[in-house]
Amino acid sequence: MYCSILRACLALACLFVSGGALAQSEVAATVNRDTITVAEWQMRLQNLRAQDFLASTNPLRFKTESAGQIAIESLIASRLALQYAEKVGLLPTDAEIEAEMPRVKQQPAVAQALERKRITEEFLRYEVRVQRALYNIATVNESVSPSEVKAFYDRNPALFGTPEQWQLAVIRLSNAQAAEKAQAEIKQGTPFASVAVKYTEDANTRQRGGDLGFISVNDPGLPGYVREAVQKLKVGEVTPTLQSAGTGGRTTFLIVRLLAKREANIPPLEQVQEQARRMALFEKVGGMAGADRKLEEFRKTAVISVSLPGYQDLYRKP
Repeated sequence: MYCSILRACLALACLFVSGGALAQSEVAATVNRDTITVAEWQMRLQNLRAQDFLASTNPLRFKTESAGQIAIESLIASRLALQYAEKVGLLPTDAEIEAEMPRVKQQPAVAQALERKRITEEFLRYEVRVQRALYNIATVNESVSPSEVKAFYDRNPALFGTPEQWQLAVIRLSNAQAAEKAQAEIKQGTPFASVAVKYTEDANTRQRGGDLGFISVNDPGLPGYVREAVQKLKVGEVTPTLQSAGTGGRTTFLIVRLLAKREANIPPLEQVQEQARRMALFEKVGGMAGADRKLEEFRKTAVISVSLPGYQDLYRKP
């Protein structure tokens, strides 16, 4: 659903700028005399994600602004962050940005965007500078201990590499008698996939023989009792019938088979020490909350104007 809404919004925005009325070199907005070009705005439009349109996830609410407005607001916020960071001596150096670039370019989504020319290296370098500036603003005068870094690393292995993954197949049932029959057929040698097609009540996996695909060991969606049972299996083995209280007090019965296993590939803390330290510190200070407060005060004194047709009134004072 998110993706379809995103595609529709972007299609309208791209239609608006594709008619040749706006040249890429034209000024889209100014922030304290610092210009934002139409080219920057178009690139930001092309790289909006579904989550950029979410106002909140609980309850689920979407922003009412158009894709074009979300993109220009994002660029204005980025300019303000860089200007504030420069003002208070927290702007990252060119050397810091260049040191960060190789790690960022290794991220699959970034590498794909570069390959498909959805973003340029110059745009990526700008984004890295903004994120590093925001980090500096949020964490200034704060610190984190080695033990806190180690604890963060241990809690979040997936942030630094690939945790162990299991390919699971499941038969989901709502009564004990059906579970007994399914287990009996499996023990008699009937292929698990055939039993799943016959018995499972999970319509999403039935035609795949119960195959759920690969799941990370620490996936929050994997119930603890299932994780504990699967940890005892060798590839090809099947759990005893597992059960848990479902919604409305109903019991759910599960039979799970471990189809395959991918070993974890997590670099040791020593190799990612600085990355772990920065991430642990960012979590400790509450993420962007502190930076947002500082930037909101800075925004109040900023001189901002938007030149894009249809958006000129965004920052026009009454």
